[in-house]
Amino acid sequence: MQRGLRIDLVFDSDCPNVALARENLAAALREVGALEEWTEWDRASASTPKELRDYGSPTILVNGRDVASDASGRQRADAKSCRVYFDASHNRLAGDRRLGQSVVL
Repeated sequence: MQRGLRIDLVFDSDCPNVALARENLAAALREVGALEEWTEWDRASASTPKELRDYGSPTILVNGRDVASDASGRQRADAKSCRVYFDASHNRLAGDRRLGQSVVL
C-alpha cells in the first residue's frame, strides 16, 4: 500500500457494479502513477469492520473518506443497497462514477 494512502473497496458479493468499480479504481490509480493496491471488504463478512458495513455497494474510501460523498464524507445505507450516480452527460442514473472526476490522490 502506498505510504500515507489507504484505499478500501466496500461491496456486496452480488453487486452488479463491483467489477466496474474495481476497473475504475485501478485506472484512476494508474492515471496518477500510484500502485494498484487496495483492501476489499465484503459487507456480509464477519471480518469486515462494523463501521464499513453501513456503506452502499460499491463504495470506495480513500483514507477513510467516501470518494462519492458530500462534504461530510459520509453516506451510509441502513440496509443492503446499490449505489447509483447521476450521469449528466447522458441524463440518466448509472451504477458507476468515473473516479478521475471525483478522486484527487
